[in-house]
Amino acid sequence: MIVEALARRKAAGLPAFTVMSCDNMPENGHVMRDVVTSYAKAVDVKLAQWIEDNVTFPSTMVDRIVPAVTEDTLAKIEQLTGVGDPAGVACEPFRQWVIEDNFVAGRPEWEKAGAELVSDVLPYEEMKLRMLNGSHSFLAYLGYLAGYQHINDCMEDEHYRYAAYGLMLQEQAPTLKVQGVDLQDYANRLIARYSNRRYVIEPGRLRWMVARNCHSGCWILFAGIWRMTASSICWRWASRVGCVMSVVLMNREIR
Repeated sequence: MIVEALARRKAAGLPAFTVMSCDNMPENGHVMRDVVTSYAKAVDVKLAQWIEDNVTFPSTMVDRIVPAVTEDTLAKIEQLTGVGDPAGVACEPFRQWVIEDNFVAGRPEWEKAGAELVSDVLPYEEMKLRMLNGSHSFLAYLGYLAGYQHINDCMEDEHYRYAAYGLMLQEQAPTLKVQGVDLQDYANRLIARYSNRRYVIEPGRLRWMVARNCHSGCWILFAGIWRMTASSICWRWASRVGCVMSVVLMNREIR
């Protein structure tokens, strides 16, 4: 549909438009560009070249925790709205939308609604993947082994709280370069979000994210940081033993 729309604009002598991906994946703009241009080449090589020369594909990053929907969630939504919505979701109060400011023909003033328009989204994606997803999974895996059911339960344990701070600030933050962002403040906000009792996140939902943490661990090694709290996320989950002692020992080192 996108390629057909661009083909019709080209044929009519009209200017191109911006194709902005909102998919929750890293470098989504680059992925969208590759998909669109690859398909266009299969249709018309000249069209593909016109797209490459005239269309922009800004990347975006979104951050808002959306817990798994339960029957209680749907009942609460119906109670609040008066409408039974089987596709309803609940979410945390926090929200962040970072957009690459790369548009061919202007754009809405999304910044008035709180969006962040930046020249490069990648540093923000790396910050989210390493500090948020990394610490989130760290707490989920080790918290699960310690018998905790939710992330906010981990936040009530000072050993886990200090260990999460250490992971974020001593291991992950040194691998990041995000202009205009105070990573200490970012870590504080993450801890506050994890402490939210109303929107709990079950550790079982995060098992598929172990590959992201291994990727984060590689960046920690590249930065020459050998205090590898991050590595415990992977091997402690596999071993299923020694979890609580590991967190206590890491906490002592942090403090």
